[in-house]
Amino acid sequence: MSEVEEDPAQLLAVLATRKADWAATPLEDKYQAALEIRSRVLEAASRWSRVAAHTRGCSKEAVAAQELPLMLVPLANYLDNLLTWFSLLGWSTSTEVTLASASQGAQLRAASPAVAVVRSVGYAPVESLAAALHLAFVSGAVVGLVLPAWQAPLQLVMEYIMDPLARGAFFATLLAADDAEATALTSSPAIDRLHLVGFTPDDFGALAEAAGGADALPPLVSGEVHGPAPWIVAPGPWTQAQLAHHSQVLAEAAAYAGGASPYAARLVLLPTAWEQADAFVDLVRGELAGYKLPAAVDPGVAQRHADFRRHYPDAFVSGAGPRNDLIPGVGPCPPWVVNVLEAYPDDPASEPAFQTDPRGPVLTIIATDAGSEEELLISFLDRAVRAVNEDVQGSFGMTLVAHGATQKRYAAQLDAALAAVRYGVVVVNANLGLGLWSAQTHWGVHGGAAEVAPGRTLRLGSTQNSLLYDEGVKGVVRFPFETYLHILPPEYRSITMRASRQLAVGIVDGMRGFLRGLKDKSWAPPVTVGEGSGGVVA
Repeated sequence: MSEVEEDPAQLLAVLATRKADWAATPLEDKYQAALEIRSRVLEAASRWSRVAAHTRGCSKEAVAAQELPLMLVPLANYLDNLLTWFSLLGWSTSTEVTLASASQGAQLRAASPAVAVVRSVGYAPVESLAAALHLAFVSGAVVGLVLPAWQAPLQLVMEYIMDPLARGAFFATLLAADDAEATALTSSPAIDRLHLVGFTPDDFGALAEAAGGADALPPLVSGEVHGPAPWIVAPGPWTQAQLAHHSQVLAEAAAYAGGASPYAARLVLLPTAWEQADAFVDLVRGELAGYKLPAAVDPGVAQRHADFRRHYPDAFVSGAGPRNDLIPGVGPCPPWVVNVLEAYPDDPASEPAFQTDPRGPVLTIIATDAGSEEELLISFLDRAVRAVNEDVQGSFGMTLVAHGATQKRYAAQLDAALAAVRYGVVVVNANLGLGLWSAQTHWGVHGGAAEVAPGRTLRLGSTQNSLLYDEGVKGVVRFPFETYLHILPPEYRSITMRASRQLAVGIVDGMRGFLRGLKDKSWAPPVTVGEGSGGVVA
């Protein structure tokens, strides 16, 4: 349906006329649409990765190669689960046996006509697209996906992937020229449901104020509740090489998309009594000190960065210059800030490092007291779990890093800590982005709902809920302490586009997909960015 030059308000009005038709669409037709979208995800993965790298202001091939599996794996796995549900419900041509439970069957059958709009903050295009898929195929809504102007290059490739829905006017990308237009779209009376990706309570409050009050928003607002996305680093017998490796993993988790991703690392807790704590902090600081400044693609990053620095004037500030592959016309981010707090704050509720998501080049590290040496891990875990549960804003996701020997010796204590944290998804030994790879995780707000404004509840939000849980279900995704899947800066581990695609297709389609990728010569169509158009020409 949606030609990119069309007015977004007009596109939204057209969607509203089509919601009853989509709700009444036979499930066999929806199955076929989902199947075609999965095929298009694989076809467009290489194109997406290059365009996404451009959107982040980078032209280096290694940056694009890192983007490819982060898009292809979660979307393909998510669609695979949805297609399995359709098959088990008996609408696939490959089976006539209905095996799904009545609860899941009712969700897919009983679609009420609705217009849903997805809006994100920061850099979260894959998660926004996953939310749009869920709203369309599980909730049965026609969907408009609001894109900020700085993400305009992604619009054409999104339209290509979602064409099976867009050509029937069941999906449209809504390119907003500025925040005012985005707010007008998300508060339109034509909308029945608004889904927010990456929003903190402060972001929700700002949106409600801009819209003229929370009551001006649609009757149903869903989303995750984001915050600083904390990391807990458990003490253990780390070698120097392991310290260096995980300092690179953490630095890259903080630096992804210039820190604009709502899933980037912002806050790290480690124990003061750990004899390697100082060495680890020095290595992380050294990594970020050497990071060349990426593009300042998010227009609000300079102000958020300045606000954070005013609160922490003594924080380390990098002197690194800009990257050498920035897209012309896009300036660099502000310098990296590593904020090391020597003591746990007396009033965490007033600490910006605990309560805000600067969505920029900022990382805070805090060492907490943790008792005697022999009780170090147990006492630290207890303190750290209470900290992330009670003092840190948000309940979406967090990371726990633990050495293999520590996991073996203290398995019961670590399992208890994982069970106690009140976060929607917990990733062990990797960043939150890798947790999205598993289509089994829910990626919803922990506990099912949260009050984000007086009298206004943000209901269960599902960026990814392909198992059709009725309520919020915490997901724990475990990785080895050291794994090739760890995302490192390109200078430490560079991967070609072809190898990246083969790896990603092998993950989602197994050996058959991997071997098919070896023979596929059309996997990476050339892509250039049209000068002045904001579009992409393939």
